[in-house]
Amino acid sequence: MFLIQRLEKVYKDGLAKSIGVSNFNVSQMERILKIATVPIHNLQVECYLYLPQNELVDFCKKHNILFTGYCPIGSPGRFSCTGKGVEFKHTPNPLEDALVKKLAEKYHKTPAQILIRHLLQRGLSPIPKSVNEKRIKENWDIFDFELDANDFKQLNSFKNQYRLAFWDFVKGHPEDPFKDERN
Repeated sequence: MFLIQRLEKVYKDGLAKSIGVSNFNVSQMERILKIATVPIHNLQVECYLYLPQNELVDFCKKHNILFTGYCPIGSPGRFSCTGKGVEFKHTPNPLEDALVKKLAEKYHKTPAQILIRHLLQRGLSPIPKSVNEKRIKENWDIFDFELDANDFKQLNSFKNQYRLAFWDFVKGHPEDPFKDERN
């Protein structure tokens, strides 16, 4: 909790306009909110079709914390660019999910656009990553359509199944946010 006190000092000194944390779970967020004197403005965590983080999203909405989701399309290029200390599990590719592909065809969009739009319609801030100029432009081309209620409901039916990154460098640490999910 030393970290939050340091972040609050930076905020109170006028060196930051907001405070955010990353890769915290509900339990950690609850503990922070009990001692915080400055509101937490943002939580950034992995969030995509197969890890919708519903409990964490609900917590953030209840406490007026912006929820930013990284890996919104399932990070299909992750195996070619992983750094030291990052273990990625082999998981199904949400870009190949039958429902996502069906909706992409229905809306004349790419599967990535369907996945990004879904998170946006949930009230979240998806942050897709790409180094490909064409895909970067496609990722922004999501504001000219909305998923209808039935399609949105179908995408919302997915539960937490697959975490992509387990951050090995925190394994064994008392504040490991993923300790309950590790094998």
